[in-house]
Amino acid sequence: MKDQNKTQQQLLTQVAELSQRVEELEAQLTSRGQANSTDIGERRRAEDALRKSEEFNRMLIRNSPIGISVRSRTGRLLSYNPAWQRIWAMPDEAVFADLARERPKLEFNEKDAYLKPHLAELRRVYESGGSLHLPELWVAQPRPGG
Repeated sequence: MKDQNKTQQQLLTQVAELSQRVEELEAQLTSRGQANSTDIGERRRAEDALRKSEEFNRMLIRNSPIGISVRSRTGRLLSYNPAWQRIWAMPDEAVFADLARERPKLEFNEKDAYLKPHLAELRRVYESGGSLHLPELWVAQPRPGG
């Protein structure tokens, strides 16, 4: 009988310990759930701020009177604004062709002669990334509308 009482007491002690451990784990899960909710809320706010920032930048570039184009490292046109298209007097078809044209490597040809003073800088930007501002280019044969 003593052994049975001892065993019952041990079982009751173990049940109490297990109950305590379950309560601790439930508290941790609740805390983690609240932390996850906070993390989700913070992430949503960050995503919203990023979305607003991207929209602002898109509108700024689109409506800028300064011609802006973005090109890949091989020179493929990725993005442009209307001012850039107007400055270069490029019809839509020519711009769309430039957007679609795959370029396996960066090449300059005779049509790019006006860029000659800037070729070293252009190559550096295309190879390493970055930006290049050419405030004024003199074109030998300007196109009407540019």
